[in-house]
Amino acid sequence: MPDSLEARLNRLNAIEGIKELRHRYWRAFDAGMPDVCRACHTEDLSASYLDGRYVHGSNESVMNFITPGLNAARKRAATTTGFHYFTHPEITVTSETTAKGKWLMRYLTFDTLKKVGSDAAVYFDEEYRKLDDGWKISKLVSRTLFGASFPLPNLETPLGKFAYLGGPTDAAMFQGGELVGAGLRPSLTPSPFPGEPVLRDALGREGERGSEARLQALEDREAIRQAKHAYARALDSSLWDEMRALHMPEATTDWVDGLQQFKSREESLASLERNFTVERRNAGSVGIHMLVAPEVELLSPTTARLHCIMHYPTWDKGNARGGMMLSMYHDDFVKVDGRWRIKHSVTQGLFTARYDLPGLEVTPGPAAYMGGAPGDCANPV
Repeated sequence: MPDSLEARLNRLNAIEGIKELRHRYWRAFDAGMPDVCRACHTEDLSASYLDGRYVHGSNESVMNFITPGLNAARKRAATTTGFHYFTHPEITVTSETTAKGKWLMRYLTFDTLKKVGSDAAVYFDEEYRKLDDGWKISKLVSRTLFGASFPLPNLETPLGKFAYLGGPTDAAMFQGGELVGAGLRPSLTPSPFPGEPVLRDALGREGERGSEARLQALEDREAIRQAKHAYARALDSSLWDEMRALHMPEATTDWVDGLQQFKSREESLASLERNFTVERRNAGSVGIHMLVAPEVELLSPTTARLHCIMHYPTWDKGNARGGMMLSMYHDDFVKVDGRWRIKHSVTQGLFTARYDLPGLEVTPGPAAYMGGAPGDCANPV
């Protein structure tokens, strides 16, 4: 029996609530607010960081581990700044009170004392539990895709006050939870998911038939975005079977402004496998595909088009060079047996930049080889 409208609505609200939970956590982490971070976890949180190097079995243990890095004075003294960019959510709701998720995290840092920059990419596999006060992270496992560091002899990093929202010297900025003088009111406690009342109002206004179409459109948009997130993760981890399942067998591609054209799924995947190999990663040539600004057009109940920007930073240790490519993606999707798959893909280059980085160091992580030899972290959770 198909799920009721209420059940489907609750599933969408759960997905949005979990996204907001994760975004809240990293905003609080980079702003130095440990109490907000603590409130995002269950008390029996299980956590494995840095490919199993640091393992914790409780919220208290995790907070003791991460809190020193949140202290604003320590950040100032160390002259190190950085931020976490958490994206590509793939959320699966498993019950009314449980869910699983996959995320990509990129972590950029700049050390003005040592004149060094660094870039790291990490995958997170997580589990969530819904409590009386909302969704919480109950389990997480992080797997490193790569780490890179590079000298920046002329580095300067003017610091903004938002880097120290949780620091003792900036406590005066807050009065009753409001940020004085900035016109902003940061939320220090979780707020209800704002979309829920709107969706429920729509159900009440339009009747079941209109609500069904409206709700199906929301579900389809979410499924297409998650399919593209899975595409980027599979590409960067050499998960070719998963990549194959994301495409129709007859899928065609027109990449790099028409320079690479393929007439079938197998042709395009063969090209990708040649270019994104374990051997290249072992040699210290790494990169990550980051999807931003996705826009979904629903053309019919079974056809759609996705427009997005793909940001592709690269690090090449052998040639001591960094690079950045920005491209527009336009993907045609079709829905077959309830699942959205790519039928045609076009990329348009926006710009490419390359630059010398003498002294570049690159360390590929185990998550870069999930599609490689057996035992390479293929099932992190």
